[in-house]
Amino acid sequence: MSSYNDKLDLQKKFILFGWLPIPVLIWLDEFFGLHQRTELYIVESRKKVNEQFLKIGIDEEDNQYALKGSTATIIQDKESNGGGDEVWPTYNLTRFARNSYGEYFMLMFTVINGEVSMIYNRHIVQTNARIALKDKYVPLKNAGESQM
Repeated sequence: MSSYNDKLDLQKKFILFGWLPIPVLIWLDEFFGLHQRTELYIVESRKKVNEQFLKIGIDEEDNQYALKGSTATIIQDKESNGGGDEVWPTYNLTRFARNSYGEYFMLMFTVINGEVSMIYNRHIVQTNARIALKDKYVPLKNAGESQM
């Protein structure tokens, strides 16, 4: 009779714990699938922002404060997945760039559902560029004449 009870105990344990791997496997598949889609979205968004950046032409009367994306040097990018859901995923990129005169600019891009928008662009004075970029900052050649 003990073998019959052992079989019942084994069946109860199987019923109780045997199904457990199924939802775990489903969750793992969904998690890694979502992770792969997010990574792909970030790569595609980064590419779109870079294409947009190359087309930028910010003209100023004084060429020293103008920025042309195709000739600018990218100093630093800070990117983040802005969250959102699968219907409206977002990607944000803050880019620091330097023109041929050594002037710095900060540009902010956002990609929502595959559409790129530049939401901010600003010339940065040398003092602020030095603070923001730390060891990536390169001073103007004429440091005595730098803008404060």
